[in-house]
Amino acid sequence: VAGELSGDQAGFMFGYGAFTQLRDDREDIEADRKAGRLSLFSQTADHWPLDALTTRALHFGLQVLDRMDGITVPEAMPLKAFFLKSVTPLIFASAGQAGRYYTPAYLRQIEAGMPFRFAALKKQRRKLARQQRLPEKIFQIWITPA
Repeated sequence: VAGELSGDQAGFMFGYGAFTQLRDDREDIEADRKAGRLSLFSQTADHWPLDALTTRALHFGLQVLDRMDGITVPEAMPLKAFFLKSVTPLIFASAGQAGRYYTPAYLRQIEAGMPFRFAALKKQRRKLARQQRLPEKIFQIWITPA
């Protein structure tokens, strides 16, 4: 889309893609385990807590964001600021969702740095899930013959 990319731009895009895959694998651990799909997270979860792996994935993401410094496009800096503010809470919130794969000490440590407690996030996710089902129900009523 952008034509030719500089080395920094290409490196960032590749790294960001790898990081978002890691984040997705972290979020999909239950589904991946049930379906027999292998990822770093689904394989590790059967043997050890995911504390260190999650921390390493976060550090990898932060290193990827550091590559944005070499991108001189003015629009990149607000994007980097947004990523920096959101990457840690996204990773840690997904860890809080799957607490059984983490040590209690790790969960307490990451929850202390979160703007919201895991219980509050869980409550909001349930509320949002109910709200997302409403349009589907309305559509079903609308298409069902009287």
